[in-house]
Amino acid sequence: DRIGIQTLANAGFSPYEMPNFFERMQIANRNSTTNLPELLLTHPVTTDRIAEAHDRATKYSPNLKTENPLYNLMKAKLLVSTSNDKVKLLRTLKTMLANKNYRDEHAIRYALALTLLANRHTDGVQKQIDWLIKNDEDRVMYRILKAKLALVNNDNAKAMQEYEKAFQIYPHDKMLGLDYAEKLLQNNMAAKAKKILTNIPISANPYYYYLLAQANQTTGSKAESYFALAEKYYLQGQTAIAIEHLKQALKHVKTNFYLTTRIDARYKELQAELLEEKSE
Repeated sequence: DRIGIQTLANAGFSPYEMPNFFERMQIANRNSTTNLPELLLTHPVTTDRIAEAHDRATKYSPNLKTENPLYNLMKAKLLVSTSNDKVKLLRTLKTMLANKNYRDEHAIRYALALTLLANRHTDGVQKQIDWLIKNDEDRVMYRILKAKLALVNNDNAKAMQEYEKAFQIYPHDKMLGLDYAEKLLQNNMAAKAKKILTNIPISANPYYYYLLAQANQTTGSKAESYFALAEKYYLQGQTAIAIEHLKQALKHVKTNFYLTTRIDARYKELQAELLEEKSE
């Protein structure tokens, strides 16, 4: 226990997590005398052990890991995207910023900018973007924010310029790539959207394959479109539908031996997986 608590503290984590975990283990196994893990049989979690762990933890001064700024920004984005009342959220964020009631000013301003956009209150967005760019390092999410502001202001040309500039700097960023490809497809630029999607790392994200299928379909690559849709349905847990799309892909593939081999291999792989699912 001593070594474990010391390791937590040295790594920048709270040493109190050790006794807290012991307490949860004690509660979970309170009424169980059988099927206990061997560790609990040889090292039972007693009240004395918990108390001793608490005592050891108090000897370490707080030295928690500094929060990752990017993590806080992603939390802010999630907060806005999941809010059911963005008008209320806007009021709350403005109050928090005015009263300095926050742990990370970058995150609160980013959330405020996103919420202003969601409410189509574009006047204050640029102010937040300017502050973020001035007081933080260059981040892809701030560049996406600039593009989204241009879109809300119905300046499509500027939005596409912002996306292109961002992509030149962050050519392999998944979040930017998906957003940019979506906008390219909406602007009848499927060939470029396909290039963007094939440039970013392949993602286990159904929406990635949905966009890729659209880009392939629009550019006349039917086999590749069905292939992409198959992956989309597979990632959504619909293996049987994925297999049907692979069948269609094989029907439409022409003289591309490499593509045929890939589709056929994936078809056999999912067929075996579906049989296994049915046998369980």
